[in-house]
Amino acid sequence: MLYKFIHAKNNLYTCTLQYVGDKFKKLETEFPKSDELSLTKFLGCIHFDVEETIQALAEIGFLLVNEDIPNQVINIKNIPPTINYCAIWVDRYYKKWNIKYIIKPKEGKILKELALEKEEFIYLIEFFFDCTTVDAWFAKTKDITTFANNINEIRRLQNVPKETTKQKFPNYWSRQEELKYAGNDLVQYWTHLRSLGWKKEGNTWEAPTKSIDKIAQELQNKFKM
Repeated sequence: MLYKFIHAKNNLYTCTLQYVGDKFKKLETEFPKSDELSLTKFLGCIHFDVEETIQALAEIGFLLVNEDIPNQVINIKNIPPTINYCAIWVDRYYKKWNIKYIIKPKEGKILKELALEKEEFIYLIEFFFDCTTVDAWFAKTKDITTFANNINEIRRLQNVPKETTKQKFPNYWSRQEELKYAGNDLVQYWTHLRSLGWKKEGNTWEAPTKSIDKIAQELQNKFKM
């Protein structure tokens, strides 16, 4: 397929790109011979991926011409920048875990099909990265496929009002309370108790105790003049 471009401010700058499928094959340009700097800058925007090329050329002022309607250009902003999504994902992934995420070939297409706005995309992936299995069962695997497959649930979770989010377990142990939980919930309840200083003794739990020195310090602070 042929793609013709013209500069928004100077129609002496034109070019035609040929892509087979979405892969670059051939380039023809018409630039003033004296302007080697602009030509060099232009060539730096040519990529093997057609959408990446279109976005890069738009940033330096080149418009995509509609060949079916003379003198009409295509609004490049309506073309989803798949490569930008991949770059954002890799950047946020590295900042979160200090590990480079390797994009698989199919994952670029997956992100494109989501057709998210840039701001929403950034917000959702950061929310997804912060999710734990307590928030969502699928949150253990942090890859693009899991993100895309559960995008509607991720959107729902990030829209849950904060006031409805409350502590799942009480800060105490009782037999009646323990019998409410089973499986993973029971393990989480026990983990919660341990984080508060409770100790499991057989089939019961021992409440955390304060040292005499700590109690004395608290009393001293309480009645300090």
